[in-house]
Amino acid sequence: MAILSPSLVWPLLWCAVAVFTGTAVLAVTAHVRQHRVRAAARRLAAPDADQWIEDVSLRMLRRLNREPDLTPAARHVVSRALVARLGESRLRREAHRGTWHGRIDALRVLADSGVPTGAEQVAGGLHDPDQDVRAAAVAALGRLGSRASVEALVQALQEDCVAASRVATSIAVVGPTDADPVVPLLRSRDARLRYW
Repeated sequence: MAILSPSLVWPLLWCAVAVFTGTAVLAVTAHVRQHRVRAAARRLAAPDADQWIEDVSLRMLRRLNREPDLTPAARHVVSRALVARLGESRLRREAHRGTWHGRIDALRVLADSGVPTGAEQVAGGLHDPDQDVRAAAVAALGRLGSRASVEALVQALQEDCVAASRVATSIAVVGPTDADPVVPLLRSRDARLRYW
Protein backbone atom coordinates (compact mmCIF):
# COMPACT_ATOMS: atom_id res chain seq x y z
CA MET A 1 0.00 0.00 0.00
CA ALA A 2 1.47 3.32 -1.08
CA ILE A 3 1.25 6.19 1.33
CA LEU A 4 1.22 9.71 0.00
CA SER A 5 3.95 11.89 1.33
CA PRO A 6 2.87 15.10 3.10
CA SER A 7 4.60 17.17 0.43
CA LEU A 8 2.30 15.62 -2.19
CA VAL A 9 -0.96 15.75 -0.20
CA TRP A 10 -1.20 19.56 0.01
CA PRO A 11 -0.75 20.23 -3.72
CA LEU A 12 -3.32 17.54 -4.55
CA LEU A 13 -5.75 18.96 -1.99
CA TRP A 14 -5.17 22.47 -3.36
CA CYS A 15 -5.87 21.29 -6.92
CA ALA A 16 -9.06 19.55 -5.81
CA VAL A 17 -10.30 22.68 -4.06
CA ALA A 18 -9.39 24.87 -7.03
CA VAL A 19 -11.20 22.59 -9.48
CA PHE A 20 -14.29 22.38 -7.26
CA THR A 21 -14.50 26.11 -6.61
CA GLY A 22 -13.81 26.93 -10.25
CA THR A 23 -16.65 24.67 -11.32
CA ALA A 24 -18.88 26.13 -8.63
CA VAL A 25 -18.04 29.68 -9.70
CA LEU A 26 -18.84 28.87 -13.33
CA ALA A 27 -22.14 27.24 -12.33
CA VAL A 28 -23.13 30.22 -10.17
CA THR A 29 -22.16 32.67 -12.91
CA ALA A 30 -24.26 30.78 -15.47
CA HIS A 31 -27.18 30.66 -13.04
CA VAL A 32 -26.98 34.41 -12.36
CA ARG A 33 -26.81 35.16 -16.09
CA GLN A 34 -29.82 32.94 -16.77
CA HIS A 35 -31.71 34.60 -13.89
CA ARG A 36 -31.00 38.06 -15.36
CA VAL A 37 -32.18 37.00 -18.79
CA ARG A 38 -35.39 35.49 -17.39
CA ALA A 39 -36.02 38.59 -15.25
CA ALA A 40 -35.60 40.74 -18.36
CA ALA A 41 -37.99 38.47 -20.25
CA ARG A 42 -40.59 38.94 -17.50
CA ARG A 43 -40.03 42.67 -17.66
CA LEU A 44 -40.95 42.59 -21.35
CA ALA A 45 -44.51 41.65 -20.38
CA ALA A 46 -44.93 44.91 -18.44
CA PRO A 47 -46.88 47.81 -19.98
CA ASP A 48 -43.79 50.04 -20.04
CA ALA A 49 -41.65 47.48 -21.93
CA ASP A 50 -40.99 49.84 -24.85
CA GLN A 51 -39.48 52.46 -22.56
CA TRP A 52 -37.50 49.89 -20.58
CA ILE A 53 -36.04 48.21 -23.68
CA GLU A 54 -34.41 51.46 -24.78
CA ASP A 55 -32.12 51.25 -21.74
CA VAL A 56 -31.17 47.58 -22.24
CA SER A 57 -27.71 46.86 -23.62
CA LEU A 58 -27.26 45.40 -27.08
CA ARG A 59 -25.61 42.35 -25.53
CA MET A 60 -28.67 41.69 -23.34
CA LEU A 61 -30.97 42.11 -26.34
CA ARG A 62 -28.98 39.48 -28.23
CA ARG A 63 -29.21 37.12 -25.23
CA LEU A 64 -32.93 37.73 -24.96
CA ASN A 65 -33.29 36.91 -28.65
CA ARG A 66 -31.78 33.47 -27.95
CA GLU A 67 -34.03 32.83 -24.94
CA PRO A 68 -36.34 29.89 -25.74
CA ASP A 69 -38.94 30.82 -23.09
CA LEU A 70 -39.88 34.20 -24.57
CA THR A 71 -43.48 34.67 -25.59
CA PRO A 72 -44.06 35.59 -29.25
CA ALA A 73 -45.04 39.14 -28.22
CA ALA A 74 -41.85 39.59 -26.15
CA ARG A 75 -39.74 38.12 -28.97
CA HIS A 76 -41.33 40.64 -31.34
CA VAL A 77 -40.44 43.55 -29.01
CA VAL A 78 -36.83 42.34 -28.66
CA SER A 79 -36.48 41.79 -32.41
CA ARG A 80 -37.87 45.23 -33.23
CA ALA A 81 -35.41 46.78 -30.76
CA LEU A 82 -32.53 44.90 -32.40
CA VAL A 83 -33.62 46.05 -35.86
CA ALA A 84 -33.82 49.62 -34.57
CA ARG A 85 -30.34 49.47 -33.05
CA LEU A 86 -28.48 47.46 -35.65
CA GLY A 87 -30.38 48.36 -38.79
CA GLU A 88 -32.03 46.06 -41.27
CA SER A 89 -29.13 46.17 -43.73
CA ARG A 90 -26.63 45.03 -41.08
CA LEU A 91 -28.93 42.18 -40.07
CA ARG A 92 -29.26 41.12 -43.71
CA ARG A 93 -25.45 41.02 -43.97
CA GLU A 94 -25.17 39.06 -40.70
CA ALA A 95 -27.76 36.55 -41.96
CA HIS A 96 -25.45 35.51 -44.79
CA ARG A 97 -21.95 36.07 -43.35
CA GLY A 98 -20.17 35.52 -40.09
CA THR A 99 -20.38 32.70 -37.57
CA TRP A 100 -23.15 30.13 -37.76
CA HIS A 101 -24.76 31.29 -34.51
CA GLY A 102 -24.62 34.91 -35.69
CA ARG A 103 -26.43 33.90 -38.88
CA ILE A 104 -29.07 32.06 -36.84
CA ASP A 105 -29.57 35.08 -34.57
CA ALA A 106 -29.96 37.40 -37.55
CA LEU A 107 -32.50 35.07 -39.19
CA ARG A 108 -34.52 34.98 -35.96
CA VAL A 109 -34.54 38.76 -35.68
CA LEU A 110 -35.55 39.24 -39.32
CA ALA A 111 -38.40 36.76 -38.94
CA ASP A 112 -39.69 37.91 -35.56
CA SER A 113 -39.46 41.66 -36.10
CA GLY A 114 -42.02 41.88 -38.87
CA VAL A 115 -39.61 43.43 -41.37
CA PRO A 116 -41.41 43.61 -44.75
CA THR A 117 -38.64 41.76 -46.59
CA GLY A 118 -38.20 39.24 -43.78
CA ALA A 119 -39.51 36.20 -45.65
CA GLU A 120 -37.16 36.58 -48.62
CA GLN A 121 -34.18 37.30 -46.33
CA VAL A 122 -34.92 34.27 -44.14
CA ALA A 123 -35.52 32.10 -47.22
CA GLY A 124 -31.92 32.83 -48.21
CA GLY A 125 -30.86 30.89 -45.11
CA LEU A 126 -32.32 27.72 -46.61
CA HIS A 127 -29.25 27.43 -48.85
CA ASP A 128 -26.67 28.02 -46.11
CA PRO A 129 -23.85 25.46 -45.98
CA ASP A 130 -24.49 24.85 -42.26
CA GLN A 131 -27.32 22.44 -41.40
CA ASP A 132 -28.19 24.28 -38.17
CA VAL A 133 -28.64 27.56 -40.02
CA ARG A 134 -30.92 25.87 -42.56
CA ALA A 135 -32.97 24.36 -39.73
CA ALA A 136 -33.26 27.78 -38.05
CA ALA A 137 -34.39 29.30 -41.36
CA VAL A 138 -37.12 26.66 -41.68
CA ALA A 139 -38.33 27.33 -38.12
CA ALA A 140 -38.25 31.09 -38.69
CA LEU A 141 -40.26 30.78 -41.91
CA GLY A 142 -42.83 28.74 -40.03
CA ARG A 143 -43.13 31.48 -37.39
CA LEU A 144 -43.57 34.10 -40.12
CA GLY A 145 -46.69 32.35 -41.35
CA SER A 146 -47.05 34.32 -44.57
CA ARG A 147 -47.82 32.94 -48.00
CA ALA A 148 -44.31 33.89 -49.14
CA SER A 149 -42.81 31.86 -46.30
CA VAL A 150 -44.93 28.81 -47.20
CA GLU A 151 -43.84 29.13 -50.83
CA ALA A 152 -40.21 29.25 -49.70
CA LEU A 153 -40.77 26.15 -47.56
CA VAL A 154 -42.37 24.29 -50.49
CA GLN A 155 -39.42 25.24 -52.68
CA ALA A 156 -37.02 23.96 -50.00
CA LEU A 157 -38.96 20.71 -49.95
CA GLN A 158 -38.73 20.39 -53.73
CA GLU A 159 -35.01 21.20 -53.76
CA ASP A 160 -34.38 18.76 -50.89
CA CYS A 161 -32.02 21.20 -49.13
CA VAL A 162 -33.61 20.62 -45.70
CA ALA A 163 -35.06 17.55 -44.02
CA ALA A 164 -38.68 17.07 -45.11
CA SER A 165 -39.81 16.49 -41.52
CA ARG A 166 -38.57 19.94 -40.49
CA VAL A 167 -40.35 21.56 -43.42
CA ALA A 168 -43.56 19.67 -42.65
CA THR A 169 -43.44 20.83 -39.02
CA SER A 170 -43.06 24.47 -40.08
CA ILE A 171 -45.87 24.20 -42.62
CA ALA A 172 -48.05 22.69 -39.90
CA VAL A 173 -47.28 25.69 -37.67
CA VAL A 174 -48.54 28.02 -40.40
CA GLY A 175 -51.81 26.11 -40.69
CA PRO A 176 -54.09 25.39 -43.63
CA THR A 177 -55.11 28.98 -44.42
CA ASP A 178 -51.87 29.88 -46.17
CA ALA A 179 -50.89 26.39 -47.20
CA ASP A 180 -52.36 26.53 -50.73
CA PRO A 181 -48.88 26.06 -52.32
CA VAL A 182 -48.75 22.66 -50.61
CA VAL A 183 -51.76 21.18 -52.46
CA PRO A 184 -49.94 20.61 -55.81
CA LEU A 185 -47.35 18.52 -53.94
CA LEU A 186 -50.04 15.95 -53.19
CA ARG A 187 -50.30 15.19 -56.93
CA SER A 188 -46.55 15.11 -57.54
CA ARG A 189 -44.97 12.10 -59.22
CA ASP A 190 -42.15 12.25 -56.68
CA ALA A 191 -43.19 10.17 -53.64
CA ARG A 192 -40.79 12.14 -51.47
CA LEU A 193 -42.93 15.26 -52.09
CA ARG A 194 -46.26 13.49 -51.52
CA TYR A 195 -45.41 11.76 -48.24
CA TRP A 196 -43.63 13.91 -45.70
